[in-house]
Amino acid sequence: MDRIEKLVKEKLCKKGEAYRKRRMAAGEKSSAYLSGRAVKVCKGQISGRKKKKTNESYLEENFEIDSLAKELANAVEDKLEDKKDELNEVVDPISVLSTVLAGTTLTNILAKYAGKIFKKYNFGKGEAAAKKIESFTHKLENDFKGPIKRVVGLFTKDEKTKSLVTNSLYALLILGLGLKAGGGALQNLSKGNISAGTISGLKAALKGKDLSSLLKDIASAAA
Repeated sequence: MDRIEKLVKEKLCKKGEAYRKRRMAAGEKSSAYLSGRAVKVCKGQISGRKKKKTNESYLEENFEIDSLAKELANAVEDKLEDKKDELNEVVDPISVLSTVLAGTTLTNILAKYAGKIFKKYNFGKGEAAAKKIESFTHKLENDFKGPIKRVVGLFTKDEKTKSLVTNSLYALLILGLGLKAGGGALQNLSKGNISAGTISGLKAALKGKDLSSLLKDIASAAA
């Protein structure tokens, strides 16, 4: 156990410790992040009671998106590390995004989590599903983008590159969920908060594979 996590655990109040045990019983692993939320329960910043679902629901959603973002960030780091020497000479954001999207690693990660998220939250079909997906992803946007942007920043200081890679992966998650929902959800989400620049960047970076095929791969693999 991490030393800091152990210290936090020792200082938890009864409510915080009960909250921590309940989350671990639900399948969440012991971590500094979980202990930090338990501390917030002790301070009254979030509710640790079972009856109040709002904060509990947000924290569960946050945990899933946080896990997805970290797994994607690790995969992005591996890909960019392999091409580090080439990237030192590249300043083109599209080329960096193309490196990130090469192969099926990121597609498989997105599909795995898209399947879990869609199954758990039952977004439904069509326009109603699009609204639910947009609401779900929007409130967790910063949690998703943060780890990825930090990792890309290890290899380039160019803000356009960091934004394009981060926004593109975020867009793939949203559009993948939309395609899985069917009934016009994808079309509705395409008109939402995904910029035309992000879509253009994705199309340019895919090199020989169109965006619709990539989204179909994500949606079909999202069991």
